[in-house]
Amino acid sequence: MVRSAFQFGQGAGDILNMPAVYALKLFSSQVVSSIFGISGGFLACPTGNSTIYENATALLGDDVCRNCPVYTGSTPRACLAFGT
Repeated sequence: MVRSAFQFGQGAGDILNMPAVYALKLFSSQVVSSIFGISGGFLACPTGNSTIYENATALLGDDVCRNCPVYTGSTPRACLAFGT
C-alpha cells in the first residue's frame, strides 16, 4: 500500500509522517477502486503520453510555444465543468 501511496500521492509531502486522516484525504474512492482493480483500473495511452503532445504540436503548427515561461494564466469558469 505504501508503494501505491507514493505513486498516486506524488507531491503531497512526507505522507509517512503525516496524520493518517490527511494522507487518506489524498485518495478519492475512484482512485482507491482503480488501484485495487474494482473499477477496471486507469486508462493509459498505449503509445505513451508523448503521443498526445506530438499530435497537439502537429495540429497547432507554428502556434506552439516550447520552453516558454508562463507568468500568469486563467481559465474561463465554463471550462471547469467536467463530466462524470
